[in-house]
Amino acid sequence: MRRTLGFICFILLTISALGQSRIHVDYDKYFTPYRMRLDLVFAGDAAKQEVFLGNISKEVEWSGSKTILADPFEYGEYFLEVIAKNNVVIFSKGFNTLFQEWRTTAEAKEIRKAFNSSYVIPYPQDPVTIRISERRKDTGEFEELASFKVDPNDKLICTKPDNHFKIDTLLYNGECSKKVDLLFVAEGYTKEEMTKFRKDAAKFFLRWSHIRAAKTILTFGQLNLKVRIAAQTFRTLISGKTPQRTPTSTHSEQTDT
Repeated sequence: MRRTLGFICFILLTISALGQSRIHVDYDKYFTPYRMRLDLVFAGDAAKQEVFLGNISKEVEWSGSKTILADPFEYGEYFLEVIAKNNVVIFSKGFNTLFQEWRTTAEAKEIRKAFNSSYVIPYPQDPVTIRISERRKDTGEFEELASFKVDPNDKLICTKPDNHFKIDTLLYNGECSKKVDLLFVAEGYTKEEMTKFRKDAAKFFLRWSHIRAAKTILTFGQLNLKVRIAAQTFRTLISGKTPQRTPTSTHSEQTDT
């Protein structure tokens, strides 16, 4: 019993320390509502590697958290940081790459290769520095590999329009920055099978709602799922009428991600 209580206290103290060490960043002070895609190129072999910045794109609305912008855990073999002109880290995230895995192969000892990878960040209001670091094997600490100056007003940044696909919302409970989205994609269905796809997706959603109502789905904190079907309207599929709000939609939970 004492060991159990000691373990619980340790966990609570750890969580408290992480919360205190997390630097709060005011999203509206540094970022716009949009997102920026960074196309990076990792190149090298087993002995050496380099990182290059390829294309930069301005995309649609930032769908990540607007409250937790600085990564408090620093997971992954690589670390990306967005640094404002006042030298404040306003966004960070850890990640891994396929290039990292390839460097451990026998082939990497013989030849050099380059791997492309893309990462999204909130679109900054002002020029920033993007810093890419790698975790050292001997110390576990991150060491800078490369840094790039990025001006969000650069005319060479590619602006991509929003994709206006037909979608249907089965359950909506707020903006995407505070929700967990679940998207049904018609992978494997042909154009002629879209009616079947809509029925299958609706059947799955209704079954999921029933299971969830029966309290057999484990939620993390106050989890909410916004389910969307990339097809025609759900209401015409089910009843031909505008669906009424159900207990699932009116009592759904929510959380900051």
